[in-house]
Amino acid sequence: MVLYIINRCKVYELLYPRDPKLGKAGQNLEAAPIDLYTLILQFLSAAIRICEQNTATRAIKAFWSPDCIADFDRSFQRLTERAEIEAQNCGRSYSMIERTEQRKALEKLLDEITKIRNRRANS
Repeated sequence: MVLYIINRCKVYELLYPRDPKLGKAGQNLEAAPIDLYTLILQFLSAAIRICEQNTATRAIKAFWSPDCIADFDRSFQRLTERAEIEAQNCGRSYSMIERTEQRKALEKLLDEITKIRNRRANS
């Protein structure tokens, strides 16, 4: 599960590199994998602490209780859903930026066509 989430974060980082044009959507997506990495490190840190204890202490503390695992799983689910939503928001932002740039390009082209028509009419 940990490797799956790390690889998923890599995909977000590759698909949506830091881009100031994205504004808040980009900032939110940048924060989402960081939160996932933080949770992974907390999980691994807790596992290491438990593994370093002797067998009797591990049995008493029972870190790997079903409730504990379920809590981490819920946190992972919540954070991966958030990352997916933020990625979708970035996709929408890129689409909006692209539409705006296309509109500007079309307006410029229309202006050029109008200038050509006016020159022809005046000739």
